[in-house]
Amino acid sequence: MPFSQRVHGKSSAPRCFASRRWAAGISGRVGSLLLILTFVLGCETWPNSSDVPVLQTEPLIEADASPWTSLNPSDSNADFDFVVVSDRTGGHREGVFAEAMKKVNLVQPAFVMSVGDLIEGYSDDKDELVGQWDEIAEMVSPLQMPFFYVAGNHDMSNAVMSLLWKDRFGPSYYSFTYKDVLFVVLNSELFGMVSDPRRPVPGPESQEEQMRWLDDVLSENSSRRYTFVIIHQPLWDNPRLHPDWRKVEEWLGSRPYTVFAGHFHAYTKHVRHDRRYITLATTGGGSGLRGLDHGEFDHFMLVSMREGGPVFANLLLEGVHGEDVRSAETRRRMGQLESALTMVSEEPVDSEFREGNVEFEVSNPGVETLAVQASFESARNLDISEDGLAAKIAPGEKRRFSVELRAAEGTQDLRDTAIPLARWRLEGVKENGAPLVVEREAWLLPRARFLLPRAQGDMRIDGQLADWDGLPFSAETLEGSESGASFRFGVAYDDDFLYLAADVSDPTPVHVSGRIAREQDALLLNIDARPDPERSVSGQDYFSAIKAGVLRQLLIAWLTPLETQADSLLLRMLAPLPEGILQGSAMREGGYVVEVAIPAAWLDERQGRAWEAVRIELSAQDFHEPGGEPATTVFRPGRFDRGGVLPMPGSGTFERPPDS
Repeated sequence: MPFSQRVHGKSSAPRCFASRRWAAGISGRVGSLLLILTFVLGCETWPNSSDVPVLQTEPLIEADASPWTSLNPSDSNADFDFVVVSDRTGGHREGVFAEAMKKVNLVQPAFVMSVGDLIEGYSDDKDELVGQWDEIAEMVSPLQMPFFYVAGNHDMSNAVMSLLWKDRFGPSYYSFTYKDVLFVVLNSELFGMVSDPRRPVPGPESQEEQMRWLDDVLSENSSRRYTFVIIHQPLWDNPRLHPDWRKVEEWLGSRPYTVFAGHFHAYTKHVRHDRRYITLATTGGGSGLRGLDHGEFDHFMLVSMREGGPVFANLLLEGVHGEDVRSAETRRRMGQLESALTMVSEEPVDSEFREGNVEFEVSNPGVETLAVQASFESARNLDISEDGLAAKIAPGEKRRFSVELRAAEGTQDLRDTAIPLARWRLEGVKENGAPLVVEREAWLLPRARFLLPRAQGDMRIDGQLADWDGLPFSAETLEGSESGASFRFGVAYDDDFLYLAADVSDPTPVHVSGRIAREQDALLLNIDARPDPERSVSGQDYFSAIKAGVLRQLLIAWLTPLETQADSLLLRMLAPLPEGILQGSAMREGGYVVEVAIPAAWLDERQGRAWEAVRIELSAQDFHEPGGEPATTVFRPGRFDRGGVLPMPGSGTFERPPDS
């Protein structure tokens, strides 16, 4: 059954195949297949909706009983299936997308739609980008049906990428019809780039042209039996709705339609205007893979178009689930559950800790009782007074829990300690009464007051530790962690700089000259020099931090012992390193040493006065082999909530002595 199409204002005759000019713009197997079908099948005559096949038995059976329920099959000439695949990149995991293409063939849809983010992108290097697109073409090539490309932020984030897309694929927004169903593909980066929502992606296309084209397409296809809109960013899932997206919804009007998107790497089904808006999870993209209730899983969606409308099935690479695998209400309840447990921000204690408490708070803003359980594990040199707790939190109730801990015999210092753990389990309910569970780990460490020593003499940033009188802070590998890395570090200051040196031990070194730092062993440094309360905030997710501009207010750097390639993605997401920053490093047997000196002028600027305190987050990124997935060893839980260890407000704060 042929497609018909419309691209940038040029439409084919009704219910006919794509024109040669359009098919030539869709490179690879898709364009070739459309051209072949154009010449073979030509235009179609739309089947009568009553033209429904009926099963026949041979020979005819005339009896009061039969071994079947009906002879009226569920399919008709108007029926078809298609597949939607989601984000492959944004921290892709090797082999997942390619394996998914093999599984798509098993389902045998009529064609496959993407929602974008197929390459890592974020580069101005055309040769590198061509290589990434060639890699995708190779992954897609085993498909036995057409594949439709959609532009995501990783696929199109600058003028070079926009021009390459045009050369390779033609338009970045287009439409086609199949069996009287309209498919509209939009370029969300023209509404506003992820890296700068105020500006459309530069290149040969404009948002004004896309909107004029869309108005025409929807007007001319208002009588189609159904419409699907495919776009990368879920523009409706934003507190500030883009004015152009409001127009899109107005133009869609009362026709039956569904919208598909990706980008967030977490599945959510919304209902807007009594229509389904589905944000897919991942097909190999970066994900915590925490399961259905978190919306984090690898899948593709099978859409079965039937006379009564579409039927949706989420085919996980490990199973099959329906469209309600996570609804917007489930997401809301999960969000409440994930934020129900917090560490209470208390006044910091001296690092020479002997005994004290760690405070947690559980709040229940829901309408059902919240069940709470926790188990506590002592560490090598910190003892917990009890094994755990269990409680029921009534709707609207907020309750505090205090966990007592005591330093073991011998010298104890919070700069260098083993880590006691609390394992929390919070159980609520979904809207259908099924259990909804969140499990979190928390470090049972009080917030320590770390005072910065003044540097003694001139500090040389050369990757050597001769200038340092020991490295008093340590980060050990936690039990059960896949990371084999550990590190010690020291900090100091003078009138001109804040200094940091770290000695990283790693039995499986992965250092590859010329690759980006995120792809090899490195010490990740995150410095927040803003004043409180902003500096001490914890628990924010990355997407919120990007939108709020928080990431660009921090100093974030991957420190490695080798020269690395510029990371185009980070160059767009993060602020440039401060002018005058100094770095030094050196390899050693079984590890490496890194040093950095941050100009005091940058700290003063961020703090709005002569700086008094900074928040330092350090973590060792540990690869076991090039191209693998890294494990991480951290000094303290970070400010960003990644669904793992519970954030600690103000953790890792270092203060200048009051009389400095």
